[in-house]
Amino acid sequence: MEKRYNKKNLILQALLIFILALLPRLLLLYFTSLAHQGNLSVLVNIDEARYIQEAGEVLNASKLLWDVPLYPIFLAAFFKMFGASYLLASILNIFLFSLAVVIFYLTIVRFFNRLEALITAAIMILFPTLLIDILYPAAEALYLLLLSLAFYTFLSYLKYEKLVYIALTALILSLLTLTKETFFFFPLIIAAMIFIKNFPGFRRAFKAALFLIAVYILILSPLLIYNYHAYGKIGLSQKMVGVIKTLPENLDAIKRKKITATPNYNPVITVKNFLWERKRFFLGTGTFGLMRAIGYNTTKLETVADSPQEYLKTLKEYGPGWVIFQYLALFFTAFVLLSSFLAMLLFLIKRNWKELSYFMLVIFYFITAYSYRYNSRYSIVLVPFLSLLSAYLYSRIYLKFKARLSLKR
Repeated sequence: MEKRYNKKNLILQALLIFILALLPRLLLLYFTSLAHQGNLSVLVNIDEARYIQEAGEVLNASKLLWDVPLYPIFLAAFFKMFGASYLLASILNIFLFSLAVVIFYLTIVRFFNRLEALITAAIMILFPTLLIDILYPAAEALYLLLLSLAFYTFLSYLKYEKLVYIALTALILSLLTLTKETFFFFPLIIAAMIFIKNFPGFRRAFKAALFLIAVYILILSPLLIYNYHAYGKIGLSQKMVGVIKTLPENLDAIKRKKITATPNYNPVITVKNFLWERKRFFLGTGTFGLMRAIGYNTTKLETVADSPQEYLKTLKEYGPGWVIFQYLALFFTAFVLLSSFLAMLLFLIKRNWKELSYFMLVIFYFITAYSYRYNSRYSIVLVPFLSLLSAYLYSRIYLKFKARLSLKR
């Protein structure tokens, strides 16, 4: 009876989380439509326009697409069934994101605990970048959904060590790669995690890692072969082909830069400059997109975006509400980053080497992948992992205080 109650309670919580993720974004979409008299082209920038165009081109395969094809195919199928419109594309992305949050929640409940799952879901729902960016008809919501499924299947492998979960993980990773090229080398990170999990017994790890990569390559190989025969290019997209072609030149440029580095090289200043240049990657809040969606002209604000003092001074001209939002959003994002760092520090103190290694591999992989091309939207892929790290820290603090209160009583 208690087990049935817990299951029913879990389903109700999952439904509530889905609604809490869904409704605010639907309301924001409604206000956006209201502000622009039903014209939602404000949500369509260069990337979104390209995805929509590719959705029309994908069925006849007239050329090698600039992007990997899964999201355009998904969008084309959706438009075929329900009609093509910016409104429907945004609603689809909101639904996919809400479903992804629920799957992350249920996965963390299954493999960790309910408190961590609730905190993770809350952070994902409230994360500033994900308020407006999910409304854009782009690939982020789909890859978050696929990432949530990959997270479940890989944790299932770590717990049960069955190859069927490795096969499912490889399948989902291939779909992720067909949604965003950034995931192309991500199976190597998963393979590294398998070795860490099985340390020092490498025989089982080698078998599982080899199987993962073999299945992954096998699934992607038809598209690679097709593109080579059709266009004489080995790649999943035009973007990927371009990166492969320019990779030797970029590596040479990096090498030359290191050789000509000044003798007064200061690593602290280098790190500071790296973080400052990528401030929107780490501290992006989606403020510009949100303001444009509601009908504000942000041209003046964007011209002073690189100067925090000028930016906040100019922001006051748009009203105190935006200043409050900006500070709250920055505080929230910075707090998640800080708590994630403290959680990894806690792993270090408690000597949870494996858990620490897993998170460090994921975080460094995506920071490296976006080391040259970066904006606030690129950081979205890290949000679930940072949310889980933060949830781990907060749940440990809560349990510590709870234990102390119990002792006092």
